[in-house]
Amino acid sequence: MLHARFIRKFAIVRIAAKNKNVLETWRQFLHSCAMNDMEELYQSIILEHNRNPQNFGKLSDATCSAKGYNANCGDDIRLFLKLDGSVLSDVRFSGEGCAISRASASLLTMAVKNISKDRAVAMAEEMLSLLTGKSQLMNDLSHLGSRVALLGVRKFPMRIKCATLPWHALIDALGEGNVAIRGKA
Repeated sequence: MLHARFIRKFAIVRIAAKNKNVLETWRQFLHSCAMNDMEELYQSIILEHNRNPQNFGKLSDATCSAKGYNANCGDDIRLFLKLDGSVLSDVRFSGEGCAISRASASLLTMAVKNISKDRAVAMAEEMLSLLTGKSQLMNDLSHLGSRVALLGVRKFPMRIKCATLPWHALIDALGEGNVAIRGKA
């Protein structure tokens, strides 16, 4: 599949090269292939976390929780946190939602488990800023790990709320230490 796409694109590049600098055209072609491959990778990460979410289910001994609701999409996510001192020793989520909200919640639980409350809040604020476009994308996003897959929603403004919902719930849960509702109409 990738090979056939490469051949088709190369044929288009050869035609375009007649009118442009060949090296510049080749560079654009390789960048285009890399971007398409990255988008496919990101899409596959989101779909995998939707099909097989990590840390899904209720946490009976949670010390705090928050509920997030997105009326536009019908996402209804509850985040459960167990704090041991200032460290999130366990994080789980439950609820129903679209692929993006479920994947975002799954990625969140993996990212914040066993880190400090302050670091988790900072991570959530960074993700919210990146997802909503308040922060410019940096050249090096490797510190985000698989969470970088969520940044593709920036192209679809109606889906940004789906991706940010679990991150808002995390801030609510850590800030209030009890049940908090976000997005209820």
